[in-house]
Amino acid sequence: MNPFIVFQQMLLLFAMILVGYFCYKKELITDEVQPKLSYLTVNLFNPFLVISSITDKSVDKSMELVLENILLVFLLFGIWIVLSPLLVRILRVPKEKRPLYGLMNVFSNLGFMGLPLISGLYGKGATIYVSFYMLMYNVLLYTYGIYVAGKNSPKENVSFQWKKIINPGFIFSLLAILIFFLQIPIPSAVGTFVSYMGNAAVPLSMILIGVFMARIDFKTLFTNVRIYFFCLLKLIVIPILLTLLLRNLNFDKTVLGIFVIMTGMPVGTLVVLLADEYEIGGNDGVQGIILSTLFSLITLPIVSCFF
Repeated sequence: MNPFIVFQQMLLLFAMILVGYFCYKKELITDEVQPKLSYLTVNLFNPFLVISSITDKSVDKSMELVLENILLVFLLFGIWIVLSPLLVRILRVPKEKRPLYGLMNVFSNLGFMGLPLISGLYGKGATIYVSFYMLMYNVLLYTYGIYVAGKNSPKENVSFQWKKIINPGFIFSLLAILIFFLQIPIPSAVGTFVSYMGNAAVPLSMILIGVFMARIDFKTLFTNVRIYFFCLLKLIVIPILLTLLLRNLNFDKTVLGIFVIMTGMPVGTLVVLLADEYEIGGNDGVQGIILSTLFSLITLPIVSCFF
């Protein structure tokens, strides 16, 4: 993996983020418009991007590579969950904020940033591999994530609801995987339509991150020292250690390269929504998202140097 190419792709994504930032500042995207754009991106355009990966023949998607990818998916999320209690203790996170930091470590921005970056680095066909990560992400977020948040929430009568798992991201990821495994033919006209719709996901995802950044008071953003050390561990230390451990094993280069990129993704936006709903962690979640996203411009190319 060429670090310079990774850096170029990150610059492209950050240019789109700046577009979102200035659109919000110029009130071209308002607080009323943003939730609708977020809904369309998460529930329509991103799912189409996942489905469009099936029709792209530029990437090898043999069963052997898919099984390797599934193994790495389970490995990554398992390591993230196991390391979270250790990470909060290393950082000396106050007890009331430990659940939030643990969730920020486990749930990275695999959709908004992961899909566009992998599509740019390896081609649209490679996003089928990301769909397995997204499927696991959705299952864990609405089971493990809600369990952790609910258990530590000051709110009363917090209960887990299975129906929350059944969302468009989960459904379309599962659908893409089923189409792949069952080898269901997709008519060319349908494939073209899906591809065009999926293409919109990349700029919209980045523009929305820019909108989130524009809402933050940057005077207070850079004062939380603990977030800096959190980003150091999540974006540099853990990804590099995992890369060094796995790079000499007999994994396919594309599948392992996608794994390396996934390890270095910044904090996911849904973590803040979950934290707000269950009233855990305060402003640390928003700070974690913004700073980890900004730092990833530099940290992902650094991590790729070790692949």
